[in-house]
Amino acid sequence: MSKKQHAFTLIELLVVIAIIALLMAVIMPAMNKAKYLARRMVCTANIKNQALAQKTYASDYNGKFHSHTDSGPTYAKSTVGPNDRQHKDNLYLAMIGYVGDVEIMSCPILKAPPLRQSIYKANDWGGGWGAAYERDGNINNITGQYLWVANYKSKNDGKEPDYDFVDGRGVPSQGMPWPKNDSEASSQRAFIMHRVSFSIAGIGRYRDITHGSKKLLTESPEDDIFSSSVDNPIGLADGSVDINLKRDMKPRAKIREKTIFYY
Repeated sequence: MSKKQHAFTLIELLVVIAIIALLMAVIMPAMNKAKYLARRMVCTANIKNQALAQKTYASDYNGKFHSHTDSGPTYAKSTVGPNDRQHKDNLYLAMIGYVGDVEIMSCPILKAPPLRQSIYKANDWGGGWGAAYERDGNINNITGQYLWVANYKSKNDGKEPDYDFVDGRGVPSQGMPWPKNDSEASSQRAFIMHRVSFSIAGIGRYRDITHGSKKLLTESPEDDIFSSSVDNPIGLADGSVDINLKRDMKPRAKIREKTIFYY
């Protein structure tokens, strides 16, 4: 005698689907947070390895970090005029041997659109650390997702950053000078970070290349950026890494009298 098979009723199927949907709603946020934290750990490790590369260089050169004379600290090499093309004393060529694996110059969180800045991508204007490495450094401009601020002077005017100013919102600066050598490398000084900046020139725009960025360039009110609770690692000059919420970022340095950096 054969057993009678029992089929699920429509109500039973709907209950199962509802339970699965409820479980997904509970599990997915936790999974997304775990994925983000894992990627942030990689970003933090990148910063520590970059700091180690700079400190190793300094130990080979009487404690002094290599001069960083570019249009901005986003650059590792920059071209202002045609005669700069063959300039050899740039940060990239000095540091690429110490960096070793150029993957440490790529943040896993910033790989996703719209902030896709592959370190291997290059064009006639420039490229990332990996693109320059593959092409023996013969690229006019080399940029990165991390700012290296040690021993920085503006290539345009030869001046060090200003750390005593008031930004357009009336907030006074709260920055310590960027270190020039390892003896100044304390936990009170910034060393490596992602970028949030405001350009005073022209109509004025914010540039946001950080975790949680919605738009690379924006003319929206600063609250669109600084209301965020997304965290961003910042490498300190003693080699440690701190976690800074975007809503807690303050104006810290100004270069060329027109670009303010927040961290």
